[in-house]
Amino acid sequence: MPNYTSEFKGVPAPDLPEEARLDPNLGLDGCPWLDEYIEFSRKWSPDSYDGYHESIGLWILSAVAGRRVPILFGKVRYTSLYILLIGRTTLQAKSSAVDIAKQVMLKAHVDFLLLPEDITPQRMIMEMSVKYYESSTGLSEEFRNNAKLMPAFGGQRGWYYDEFGANLQAMMRSDGPYADFSRLLRILDDTPSVYSRSTLIRGNEEIKKPYLALLGCLTPADLVQVAKVGGRLWRDGYLARMVLVIPPEGLFKDERFPDGEMIIPESLWRPIREWHESLGSFVPGCEPSLALDPEVKDAYYYYRSALLKLLSKISTPDFDGNYGRFPEKALRVAALFASKDGNSSIKMKNWAKAQGIVERWRRNLHETYRQVNQENGKQNSLTSRDKVKRAIIEKVNPTKREIEQFTGLSAAEVKQIIDKLIAEGSVKEIKSGKTNRYVRTSQIPKTEVSDEPEM
Repeated sequence: MPNYTSEFKGVPAPDLPEEARLDPNLGLDGCPWLDEYIEFSRKWSPDSYDGYHESIGLWILSAVAGRRVPILFGKVRYTSLYILLIGRTTLQAKSSAVDIAKQVMLKAHVDFLLLPEDITPQRMIMEMSVKYYESSTGLSEEFRNNAKLMPAFGGQRGWYYDEFGANLQAMMRSDGPYADFSRLLRILDDTPSVYSRSTLIRGNEEIKKPYLALLGCLTPADLVQVAKVGGRLWRDGYLARMVLVIPPEGLFKDERFPDGEMIIPESLWRPIREWHESLGSFVPGCEPSLALDPEVKDAYYYYRSALLKLLSKISTPDFDGNYGRFPEKALRVAALFASKDGNSSIKMKNWAKAQGIVERWRRNLHETYRQVNQENGKQNSLTSRDKVKRAIIEKVNPTKREIEQFTGLSAAEVKQIIDKLIAEGSVKEIKSGKTNRYVRTSQIPKTEVSDEPEM
């Protein structure tokens, strides 16, 4: 493993060979809805990196598709996407761009497809399991009415997690409540026909036709310790399943917001609702599969061969999993476009647009690798405030003493930071026996707290 020094410049993304390149004009009409969404999101979240708008729009499509857009190509494949928005807090405006997507889904009445934001792997399995939907009495009438459109629907969900960086850190701790996410997310991305597990406490739990569309936010600092050169997450298939979206270092936007109130146009939300309803008429597992037009098959193989050739010339094996999955990601994106247009097969315009997007993701992969590993992460080190926030999430309602031990900060530093978080309303102090513990207000049921500011 190389030393991390200020000379680290990463591995630049090589250009595709001529035979695999496509004329960008081929994809101009590949998904008009996504083009309109990007323009709208760019207008109302003007400080956000352009790559965020595009990827968030795709996450909406992936979440709404559920497991209802199968692709028949060698085997049956599905359209789940795991997307991570990476950028410095505040500077890159990740959350404001995501808020627009949530408003579109709310307006289209498909927000019920989303899992709770802050959730443990154990709770995720429970919420997606058959037993949960058969026994639960707390679901709203609208939720149940929508669920009727999709038999076995509970196992096909979208998930947005603003604090995914904390999740990633906690996942690496084998004794923590989030440790099972490493294995669970890999399994769900492979979309097996059934996922089941049995525990002493909850007995047998089964997810039928599992499917997950993930959107997470994190900073380069969150990746410093877990995504070093030669790190396990590069080589065990975890990060290979993720789309890493990051702006070039030093890039930021300082634009003005438009006047007036943001109103989601009908041309954005109604097509999503209508698409959802048309997909809902099918029984999962019996949907008509999308085929590939002959020229799309050729383009797929040209692209795959080109990436394998490029990979053979890259010195590090850290990109092996990512490069191997880029053609699959392009196929999933193209299928979303084809299904959204009501096509029975993937057209060349769908594939061309999808390949262009995935090529941007490939360059983002290299940029992420460079930013995370330069100077051994010194430029991206966590602040004391971030360390305390991570401790509250990872230790699950810790005491001050536990936060001090976890972060290595002094008692005075911890007290000062906690007092500020409490004053801001993002942390609440709760009595537990003879001591006090600290919890994020977003983890407290809404009946106990009227406002839920983010940390």
